[in-house]
Amino acid sequence: MEDRLVRGFWAGVIAAIPMNLVSIIVYYVLHFTELMLWDYGAIMLYGHRTAVLWQRAFAGLAQLMFSGLVGVLFAYFLTKVTSKSYLFKGWFFSNVVWFTVFTVGSLFRVPHLYQVYPGTAVTNFVSASVYGLTLAYILYLLDNRIKAQ
Repeated sequence: MEDRLVRGFWAGVIAAIPMNLVSIIVYYVLHFTELMLWDYGAIMLYGHRTAVLWQRAFAGLAQLMFSGLVGVLFAYFLTKVTSKSYLFKGWFFSNVVWFTVFTVGSLFRVPHLYQVYPGTAVTNFVSASVYGLTLAYILYLLDNRIKAQ
């Protein structure tokens, strides 16, 4: 994985795993949110949430691809700023993306996204924080692995 784009993509996809676990636990166990993260993918793809298994799976795949894209953007962001403080930069970057997604949903009045339950906003902030910290750590490990070779 000598290519920065590939490292960023895989770091983003891997970081999406704990992010989605937080979303699932908060949705099914704590009942603190109305939407899981793959619901956002479904809403953007289909215009509504779905209970159909293959549609949910496809929406989940789309959400993973988006997470990979965010990883790529973060990997290139690090080339423009210093690579010090990876964790803070990952946390900050991911929460800027989170806020931007929420803002776009509100500005364009995307159904199911422009008015969300406060617990959903808090859950997504926590999920984005987990994602950003994990993304930064995985990318740090991958970058150091390349430097060591």
